[in-house]
Amino acid sequence: MYRLYQAAFNRTPDVAGLGFWMDRMAKGESLHDVANAFIGSAEFTGLYGSQPRDIDFIDELYHNALHRDGEAAGFLHWVQVLGSGVSRADVLISFSESAENQAAVIGQISKGIDYLPFS
Repeated sequence: MYRLYQAAFNRTPDVAGLGFWMDRMAKGESLHDVANAFIGSAEFTGLYGSQPRDIDFIDELYHNALHRDGEAAGFLHWVQVLGSGVSRADVLISFSESAENQAAVIGQISKGIDYLPFS
């Protein structure tokens, strides 16, 4: 969940939101479902626009998750992946779970993360 927040929103998760989504996943909601919910959120729309073009969506993911511009071949790859019908949620998850994003956040989560349990 922590990595998904970083990839989608370029921020540390808020403790209440993190607790909420961790609870939802513990009850069986998939990472794909959570990624879809993030994409449908007001925060996402505020960052990406109401209907971002594929190239803008990919550009934001590179900056949010990987903190860099996309290299030409990689950028083109992801635009083609979206064009082939793969969902934005699945592409968001790919960036979230990439080795590069994992390496970027490991220092922040290696000693545990704060969250507010949802009840």
